[in-house]
Amino acid sequence: MSYRFDRSVTSGGPAQGGGSIHLSFSSASRARGASSASGYDYVTREREFDGPDRDPVVYTESEHMPSWAEDDPRIFWDAADMYERANARLDIGADFALPRELEEEDRIELAREFAHELTDDEQLPYTFARGGWQPRCEIFSKQLLPK
Repeated sequence: MSYRFDRSVTSGGPAQGGGSIHLSFSSASRARGASSASGYDYVTREREFDGPDRDPVVYTESEHMPSWAEDDPRIFWDAADMYERANARLDIGADFALPRELEEEDRIELAREFAHELTDDEQLPYTFARGGWQPRCEIFSKQLLPK
């Protein structure tokens, strides 16, 4: 299944055909007490963010990782905390709704294509996770260390 993102669509107003669309972006910085590793844990629902009261993750994927972090993306996010400058923007996150009408495999493919749309030009390392209770996805990305 292939989807095409239309950048000419203006923001605001109701979704075509009813329903609603949710898309938000955020960034984290050391100045606000954030860490890349903690952000990674939150998106993937690992460590302190794993629990029965949290929206479970049904799928995760990481791409554009340096070769030394391909098998374990957490190594990259840990290194981002260790080697990034003190006043740096640590990461950029996108949270968006996925159409309920799609099958799970199609939701994952749509999320993957959106992640590639956001990151491919600059080969930005990213991790995305597809939540379980709500048809939504979170993308966590950074430009930090050379590949």
